[in-house]
Amino acid sequence: MSSHDRPRAGRFLASFALVALMGAGCGRSGTQAVDESRAAAERFLGEVREGRFQPAWDGGSTEFKSLMGVETLRDLVKAHPALKSPAEFAESRAIERDGLAQSECVFRATAKVRGKPVTATIKVLVAPDADGWKVERLSVE
Repeated sequence: MSSHDRPRAGRFLASFALVALMGAGCGRSGTQAVDESRAAAERFLGEVREGRFQPAWDGGSTEFKSLMGVETLRDLVKAHPALKSPAEFAESRAIERDGLAQSECVFRATAKVRGKPVTATIKVLVAPDADGWKVERLSVE
């Protein structure tokens, strides 16, 4: 193997390890890991929809809490009425972020804005933690 091929081999091994980790769900079956990450995202969105901001925030990771305080979460919901509506699960994507295997759960929700229905895409990034899956990021498009 030439020195030119080594970085490619390293990327291949890193990619293989990521796929294996996500497929195994960090020790769980792939389906179980997807189900657990989705359940964590749905639980979080349910608490937000019900106006239970403190429990939703408490279920976030340290990174989530450092990026968004409880009042910021409350303000985000005020700015995006779709977060107050039931969200329908669309898909889950295994991703790597900063070298860590995570799951991005995508939901769709519709809310009336000035009397007109507006559909939003809600993305909840969750990551495995010693206590289960925790919310890392929340975005609304």
